[in-house]
Amino acid sequence: MYTVAKPHADPGMQRKLAWVARMLDASKASAAKIGCSPEAIVAQAAQETGWGRATIGNNVFGIKASPGWTGAVVMQPTWEVENGVVVHVTAPFRDYPTLADGIEDHFQFLKNNSRYKNVFDTDNTMSDQEYFRRLAADGYATDPSYAQRLSDVLDAVNVFQSRLAEDGILPWSPPPRLMMIGVSPGPDVVALQKALGITADGDFGPDTKRAVMEWQRMHPACGDVDGVVGVLTRMSLGGNHVPRA
Repeated sequence: MYTVAKPHADPGMQRKLAWVARMLDASKASAAKIGCSPEAIVAQAAQETGWGRATIGNNVFGIKASPGWTGAVVMQPTWEVENGVVVHVTAPFRDYPTLADGIEDHFQFLKNNSRYKNVFDTDNTMSDQEYFRRLAADGYATDPSYAQRLSDVLDAVNVFQSRLAEDGILPWSPPPRLMMIGVSPGPDVVALQKALGITADGDFGPDTKRAVMEWQRMHPACGDVDGVVGVLTRMSLGGNHVPRA
């Protein structure tokens, strides 16, 4: 069982860590059937839901309740495109008792849909990147960079996984400090500014915040567009190239 071994100082990061811990546990059974890692399933769910923020109950993949669905249903505001126009509607979505049930139903949805017949190996063994590539090739998303985006998010999930303890075995180490307006100057700020291609004066001021937010907008794997440099933004910038203070 994955647990957060030590609370994170940043509430937003704490929420993401707790969500990843729950998702890793819930993804194990379905990942074994697919042949990918649990982290790969968590990465896809993170991409689809903004690290759990847009999850509908335990329905992490937003599967709507079709007329043939016999399970529980939750009505949720959403939007659809009708005749080229975005229309806001309230639609029925599948509801599940647990996260594992929702993840398993998503697997069954893919497995039983002929559109995704090329996703799965006969022996259910493939790399995570190959799983992402096959999903994209079979049209799971219209984004031509979908497979690469999932790979980028997977890198962040793996960082989070290293912050978790499985049965007390995995060690926890203090994370690098968050960088934001008001932090004291340091070599990490200088390295950040160099990575962003802006004046490297070591002062995290408004110009640096704007540059960070622009980077975050261009790289969805960063998560929130808030001008705060945490684990996800560090990873997207190359991780080790932005050292601790």
